[in-house]
Amino acid sequence: MKILHFCSYYRPFGGAERLLFTVLDVLEKHGLENVIVAPDAQSGGLTGKRREYFVDYLEYPFGQSDLFSSLSRNRRLVSAIKEIVEEENPDVIHLHNQQNPFVYYACVSTGRPLVRNVHDPRLYCPTNWRLLPDKSLCPYPFGRACVKQGCVQWTPAEIKQLAFMIFQRHLSFKNTTLLIESQESYNLAIQNGYSQDQLYIIPNFTTLRPMDVEQANKRNQKVHGENSLLFVGRASYEKGLQFLLESLPHVRNEYKLYILTAGDYFHQKIAPVIQSLGLSKRVEARMDTGYEETARFYSMADVAIVPSVWFETFCLVGIEAFSHLTPVIGTRTGGIKDWCVDGETGLLVNIFDTKGMAKAIDTLLDDPELRARFGSNGYLRVQKQYSEEVYFECLVRLYERLSANGK
Repeated sequence: MKILHFCSYYRPFGGAERLLFTVLDVLEKHGLENVIVAPDAQSGGLTGKRREYFVDYLEYPFGQSDLFSSLSRNRRLVSAIKEIVEEENPDVIHLHNQQNPFVYYACVSTGRPLVRNVHDPRLYCPTNWRLLPDKSLCPYPFGRACVKQGCVQWTPAEIKQLAFMIFQRHLSFKNTTLLIESQESYNLAIQNGYSQDQLYIIPNFTTLRPMDVEQANKRNQKVHGENSLLFVGRASYEKGLQFLLESLPHVRNEYKLYILTAGDYFHQKIAPVIQSLGLSKRVEARMDTGYEETARFYSMADVAIVPSVWFETFCLVGIEAFSHLTPVIGTRTGGIKDWCVDGETGLLVNIFDTKGMAKAIDTLLDDPELRARFGSNGYLRVQKQYSEEVYFECLVRLYERLSANGK
């Protein structure tokens, strides 16, 4: 079976992108053939592992060109995509977080079975994050409320982005199966008009080493006498790093927070917060860490914290922490609630509840046995529900059904 994958980034720098590369490896390990179409400017170049096409203008730069130029370039893009599809003759086309509606149009027009990952709410949210202007979570479906709540700004660039979003949303109802990562994401898709028949839930996954190996890593990586907290993720508002930092002055235990992150937002917005809160000696930031180094920090940490303040569709960080026997404190939002079972694999707190976050941190730092139990429960939950084998079986079952039905 041959799968033609379209992606916005062909380098593993974020959760969705790391998942793409892991999925490709898993499919190829089981004998499926992958072909990649990616934007040249946002890729790490040829890997040599599979057939790879690099196409200009694959990811739409909404604010960087006029409408006439956009349409002209996208006409050429549509032609290029149709040629690739005709040459490769894939059984299924799989879109990974692709936002250019003309890519969608080209794929739909081929009549091939089409699968699209839903890693975020951009199909039904003009601000991308389902956050209202006051930074609270949005409860509304896409529609008039987007204008009434002030989420649509009437600048030329924003109008063009909104028009293209509506175009993509219209296309997403056609010949497309949406891959949904969590129950909350499923409910959100239903709220926005998608039918149950169009939705297919496959939670994300992470790789697992044997538990005794992870237990040994946990012992070996632990910094003696240190209570270590861990944040892994991009330094952007919606990931809640500032909320976490503002909670730390309320923590009564000694601790060291390790931040593994990337992006200019950290230097512009987060570093000053660390200084202003007097946390410089208690916080250590590492930029652009590779996966092996990140894995070492997962094993070392007493607690991993996922303080997201937006509608998190899943968040790989949690199950990655569990795979290293590390318990998690997460916010009570979106897909986090699927894998972070409060009182079983970790603790849940409300968004922006700084004292609640501090209390949860102290609860786990006070009790090594509770941490070990939560970490072990998390590992077993990943083994049962979020493993490579479970994901592969579900995804291939979907591919086979769509290919057989030709829809």
